[in-house]
Amino acid sequence: MVSLDDHIYDTNKVLEYFSNQFEHLYLTGHSLGAVVVCFADQSMVERVVLWDPSTGFDDPASKQMTFISGLDAYLCSYRMDTLFGRQLIEQWMNTRIENQIEA
Repeated sequence: MVSLDDHIYDTNKVLEYFSNQFEHLYLTGHSLGAVVVCFADQSMVERVVLWDPSTGFDDPASKQMTFISGLDAYLCSYRMDTLFGRQLIEQWMNTRIENQIEA
C-alpha cells in the first residue's frame, strides 16, 4: 500500500518535472494532502496553500479507524469505507505540520 513517503516522493517528482516548464509553481494541499505539501521540497515553489490541513493524532479510533491485521491496513468508516495502509497511518499519526510551517 502507499505510504506518506510515497506521496511526498511523487509530489517532488511532479514539481521537478514542471519546474522546467513554468516560471512560477504553486502548491495547494487539502487535508492529508496538506501534510504532503508541508514535507515536499518547496525550493521550487513560490506559494503554498494549506486547505483544512490534517494533523497528527494519538489513536486511530479517534478517526473512526479499525486495524485489520489480515490486510495490514486500517479501515476508516467515515462517510464511506476506505482502506489505508498501516505505514501511512503510522506516519500520519506522528506528523506535526506546525513544525514545518514558517510565517
